Amino acid sequence: MLTPNFKIDREFRGHVEDVRSIASQSGSSSYFATASRDKTIRIWNLDHDETSLPEQKVFNGHDSFVTCVHWVPEGFLDFKEEILLSGSRDRRVLVWSIPRGLVLKELNGHAMDITAVIVLKNGDIVTASQDSHICVWRKFKLLKVERMELSVTGVVTIVVQIYFKLTVIQFVAYVIFQILEFCPHPMIIRRSFGLLNIDLSALFLAIHLLYIPFISFITVKKIVL
Repeated sequence: MLTPNFKIDREFRGHVEDVRSIASQSGSSSYFATASRDKTIRIWNLDHDETSLPEQKVFNGHDSFVTCVHWVPEGFLDFKEEILLSGSRDRRVLVWSIPRGLVLKELNGHAMDITAVIVLKNGDIVTASQDSHICVWRKFKLLKVERMELSVTGVVTIVVQIYFKLTVIQFVAYVIFQILEFCPHPMIIRRSFGLLNIDLSALFLAIHLLYIPFISFITVKKIVL
C-alpha cells in the first residue's frame, strides 16, 4: 500500500482558539471560511499576494463556540450575493452576507449545540444538534423536526454476559466505564465532570484499572441485527 506524500503548502493564522470547521467557495475561487471556538468566523484568500492579507474578513455574532459553517453560492437562497451559514454552541444558526459581513437571518429551534448545517439542492436548510433533533428549514422558517432514535434494526447491540460474580464496586466500575465508552453524548458527561473539577481522564483510567483484572470473566459480543 502506497503512503501518500503530503506536505504543508501554506499556513493561515488568525484564530485564537482551535478551528472547528472549514468551508470553501464553490467553483474555482480561492476563498474559504473557518469557524473557531473563539466565537468568530474568518474568510481567507488562498491565493493572496504580497500586497494583500490572507485574512479578508472577520465575522462576530455568535455568543459561544462556532461549530460549523457552510458556504452557499450566489442566488441559491434567493439572495443576490454569496451566503455563509454558521452553527454554534449558542444554539443558533446565523445566515451571513459574505460581501457585507452582516447577519441576514437567524434560525432558532434547537435546544443544544448545533453540530452541522447544510443546504439541499431544493434550497432547504438542514441543521443537526446535540439535542438529538434534525431540523429542516424552508425559506428560513422551520418546516420539519425529526428526532433521531436508536433503532433495533441495523444498530450494533452490546450483549454482556457475566460468568463471574463481581463485587458491587467492580460491577459499578464496569457499568460506568461502559457509559463513558458508549454514551451518545460524551460532551455532556465531560462538561458535568468539568463543573465538579473532576479530571475525567484520571477517573476513566481508575475505572479501567478496577475492572481489567476481571475482564477475563466477561465476554462482550457485538451483534449486528
